[in-house]
Amino acid sequence: MGHIRLGQLPRTRKWRDVVELIAAGADVPQVANATIKAADDAFTFVNDDSGYNQAVWLITQLGLAAGQDNPLEHLRANGVNIQDNTSLPGIVVASAMQITRRKTSLI
Repeated sequence: MGHIRLGQLPRTRKWRDVVELIAAGADVPQVANATIKAADDAFTFVNDDSGYNQAVWLITQLGLAAGQDNPLEHLRANGVNIQDNTSLPGIVVASAMQITRRKTSLI
């Protein structure tokens, strides 16, 4: 069933290495490192994609905010306008608006 959704992996040496590691029962860090190396080329096209870069930046800020005493203040300090007592949909909307603002300011 997964082959229908995922399609086929590229037939590069790096991806064959990943498959061989899995088949050999390699440990998770080995498979993860090989996967990162194999996928690295696939993500080079997003280097200049401001929308993608802003979304990744925001994800890092959400993670950093989670470790703060006042997560909402951390997000506000980084341009995400979140109201007190907001809901999860409110955070999503504020995040999307922040990405849009940052992306358009770069154009």
